[in-house]
Amino acid sequence: LGGTFMTLSDKIQLATCIVTAFIGMVSIAVAIFTLRANNRMIEESTRPYLVFYIDMVNTGSNHYYIILKNFGTSGATINSLTTDFDLNKLSLLPDSNENPFSNIKNTFMAPDQKLYTTLFDQNFKDLSDELRFSISYTSTSGLSYSDTFNINFNSLDGLALTTTYIKNQEHAIKTIATSIQGYINHQL
Repeated sequence: LGGTFMTLSDKIQLATCIVTAFIGMVSIAVAIFTLRANNRMIEESTRPYLVFYIDMVNTGSNHYYIILKNFGTSGATINSLTTDFDLNKLSLLPDSNENPFSNIKNTFMAPDQKLYTTLFDQNFKDLSDELRFSISYTSTSGLSYSDTFNINFNSLDGLALTTTYIKNQEHAIKTIATSIQGYINHQL
C-alpha cells in the first residue's frame, strides 16, 4: 500500500535539523539581547548628564552657589527649565528681567561646562529650604532626556569647613602657596 515510512536515518536527520534550528534561534535571540544591552551601556556612558546642585565655599563667610553642570561625556542643548519657585528670587536685581537661568533655553552645554549663580544673604530670605528644578535637554545624538533635582539647603548644615587664621604677611604667603599646591594636586 504505498505508505511512507521514515527510516531511522531520516528520523535522525529530522531531529538534527530541528535541534540545529532551535540552537540557531536561541543564538540569534542572545545576540539581539547582547546588542541591545551593549547599545544601552554605550548610550549611558556617552550621554550628557545635566545636573543641578548646591555648593558652598567658605572664605571667612559662607558663599552659596546653585550650579548646573554637564557631568556627561557629550554635549546637550537645553530644551526647557521649570522650577517650583520664582527665578526672580535668585536675582540680585529683583526688578530686572535678567534672572539666573531664565534665558537658558537653547543653550548648548559642553562636557564639564557649568553655569552657576551666587546666592547672597538677601536671596535666602525669599527662598524655601528646598528648591526643585526640572530640566529637559537633547544630546548631540538627538536623544531627549528629562530630570528633576531637589536642592535642599539644609543638606549643608553641620558640614565642617576649615578657615585659616592669618597671623602675618609671611604666613599669608605660605598659606596661599600651600592652597595653590593643594588645588593643583586636586585637579590631577
